[in-house]
Amino acid sequence: MKQRRRKGEGGLSNRKDGRAMGRVDLGRDPVTGKRRRRYYYGEAAPVAKKLMIEGGRKATGHLIPAHSKKVRDVLEAWYKLRRSSQGKPWAPSTLRGRRAALDNYILPAFGHMRIDRLEPLQVQTWIDGQAGPDGLVPQGFLQVLQTFRTALGVAQRWQLVTYNAAKLTTLPALKPKRKIRTYSPAEAALFIEACRTHRYGALYAAAIGGGLRLGEACGIAWPNLDLDTGWLNLTHQVTRHPKLDGVPSFLMRGPLKTETSQRRLRLPKGCCTLLRLREAAQRKEKFQTGATWANPDQLVFTCASTGGLPDPFVVRRELKALCEAHDLPLILPHWLRHSTVGILMGKGTKLEEISKLLGHASLGVTNNTYGHLQTETAEAAAEKMEGIF
Repeated sequence: MKQRRRKGEGGLSNRKDGRAMGRVDLGRDPVTGKRRRRYYYGEAAPVAKKLMIEGGRKATGHLIPAHSKKVRDVLEAWYKLRRSSQGKPWAPSTLRGRRAALDNYILPAFGHMRIDRLEPLQVQTWIDGQAGPDGLVPQGFLQVLQTFRTALGVAQRWQLVTYNAAKLTTLPALKPKRKIRTYSPAEAALFIEACRTHRYGALYAAAIGGGLRLGEACGIAWPNLDLDTGWLNLTHQVTRHPKLDGVPSFLMRGPLKTETSQRRLRLPKGCCTLLRLREAAQRKEKFQTGATWANPDQLVFTCASTGGLPDPFVVRRELKALCEAHDLPLILPHWLRHSTVGILMGKGTKLEEISKLLGHASLGVTNNTYGHLQTETAEAAAEKMEGIF
């Protein structure tokens, strides 16, 4: 069954003289109240349609879609373009997140629809349906919504839609973020002591000593590290590329995402001591493995049996086992980075210096992420000053 054209898309009809006519509705005149229309004629329907689209765009100031496409086709084309070498390709983690958002949320709900018929009310109803019994939407859904808004924004630039239906919606009420657990200076000292006998202990020490991300710590190479002075040049990270198009996931070492992430920092002397122990342990592993050992990037942390890239998943799992074995508060790898910030703020380090240490793109990112720690530090300082009054 042929679907009717939507309001504002214009209409096509055949005249008695054999010509085709396209008609665009311009709405009512604000003074007279009469309906305004504009007509376009052609020898055949395609000609009249082309004239109607071009003329209607100039007359109304917005797009009259020349053809319709399914939401699935447009979003898949956008995804394929971004994951290719055209433009700036996504990082593996972004690639995995976008793919999950499309497959698990967006395409099942809207993939079958014509993209030019997508309405804000439909998207808003879908958003509201993600809420749980408490009426709150999980924090992770924001990334899904952002993916949808970005994709429809590209469709708008491609002139496939007149407006971004996902952007004309109201953000949902979100569940509270998961509370982050950070180590105090005393707990951090106990943690470092436990790291001395663990295979990845030097990695965890570098993460908390330099505020490193997990991938950055896994990607440290010996040529970029001076154990005598503690200076470290961060240039690469180790990540797992997601499984796509039937190709299994794989580990890869690549440049850091942004220029500000590539930075030079100095590790504490105690951390360098653990790294020297790691250097000796790696020589032993290489000797035991023999000719099959392969570490072309000269990484500090490697797979024990092959010399290959360290798996961040294994490093994360081993951290949990380390905390449990030494009866320490359970902490995640990225929370070691948060602990670094908390300890430095407690010692009066300026936020600008912390931002440079962490490799943030701007001071605003650091303030938005760790601003609450400034409040905690100020409250603790006030309590200590109470004694003089």
